[in-house]
Order: sequence, then structure tokens, then C-alpha cells
Amino acid sequence: MVLIQTALTEIDAVEYTQTIEHLISKKMELLKGGRKLEIKQKIANYLLQKGFMYSEFKALLNERLP
Repeated sequence: MVLIQTALTEIDAVEYTQTIEHLISKKMELLKGGRKLEIKQKIANYLLQKGFMYSEFKALLNERLP
């Protein structure tokens, strides 16, 4: 448990956000042409499957797909 907590404190916030932004962009390229709501849901599910929490990417996703 201590190892997990140590690892989590070592994650750089800027790099973490950049990773989420990169994954959103990558997935948007694959899903272009669909309805915004559908694309947004698919990207959210993709990020959740990758282990990100919704609260971590909600604002970034809403910024990219208002």
C-alpha cells in the first residue's frame, strides 16, 4: 500500500494532464464524423477503461467537446 501511495505522489500533474489531452485527441481522430454526445461518451468510456477518474478528465473533455 505504501508503494502505491509513493508512486501516486510522484506523478507529475502537468504530464498527467498532457497524457489525458493526448488520449482525447487520439480518440477524437478515430471517432470524427459522429454526433458530439456519442463521441463524448465513447471517449469518457475509453478514459475510464484506461484507469482515469471522470473528475480528472471531465473539464478537458468538456473543453474539447462543448
